Amino acid sequence: MKAEAKDLIPIERERASSPAWRAALPFLDTVANSLESGVLVIDSARNIVLCSGPMAATLGIEVDEVLAMTPDQLMALVSSLVDDPPPVIRDGRLLPFESRITCEEFELSRPARSVIRWVARRVSQPEEAIIVVCTDITAEVDLVAAYERLSMTDRLTGLSNRRGAEQFVRRESSKFKRYGGSMSIVIVDVDHFKKVNDTYGHNVGDQVLHAIGATIADVIRVCDFAARWGGEEFLVVLPNTNLEGGRLCAERLRVAVEHIVFPGGLAVTISAGVAEMGRSEDPIPLVARADELLYRAKGEGRNCVR
Repeated sequence: MKAEAKDLIPIERERASSPAWRAALPFLDTVANSLESGVLVIDSARNIVLCSGPMAATLGIEVDEVLAMTPDQLMALVSSLVDDPPPVIRDGRLLPFESRITCEEFELSRPARSVIRWVARRVSQPEEAIIVVCTDITAEVDLVAAYERLSMTDRLTGLSNRRGAEQFVRRESSKFKRYGGSMSIVIVDVDHFKKVNDTYGHNVGDQVLHAIGATIADVIRVCDFAARWGGEEFLVVLPNTNLEGGRLCAERLRVAVEHIVFPGGLAVTISAGVAEMGRSEDPIPLVARADELLYRAKGEGRNCVR
């Protein structure tokens, strides 16, 4: 059972098992509380003999409450703060009693959402002990995630870019092969887009692409996925959708784009190719088949679905 801080009963214990620790604790306490990272020390008798303010704040309780805990109670508390504990927490290996060091990164959901880097190592001076340093790396992790999102987002349309689309298609095709069902893709191309750019200018061309991207996002389902595939082409991935469902979706997209009102009387249409994934098919041949059908649509007069 996971321990809650309010359920823990403070217990009296010798705070340090050697004169060396007793002499060092006041200095260590001052140093630890001057750091942004949380610091905790467990002596050779498995007593928590030092807990800095930042460490207690990370755990959402008071310093005295941490000092009153046993290591097992501390680990139960940490586990209760993590919604999906990694194996090192589930198996009680955050404190390296049987090894020299533990290093793990995980997200705490309480008392506030934070991602922490937990480094615990066994030392032998001034006596055997475990020193834990807990660093909040939320900002660093969120920044990396933001850069990752930007790297897979098309800035003009706000949809995913080709890199993000390729990842999604690979992931969905793996799920399709593992669990069955159906999956279709649609490749959309803006008809006579070069003429739009030549006649109205690239700024208007960008407006057209942005409007079509927004329209696609509005038409597809929440579970579907849309990306700017490149230039004036868009890719739509339709999980749990057979060929007929894919055709109907593409037709809805075609009609919706045909009804977009652009300044200056500009009318824009799209052509689309639809393909359903075969049971043993890989993503590359699937995309190639949809692309062939797209060019068939363009060759048969455009503003249609094949």
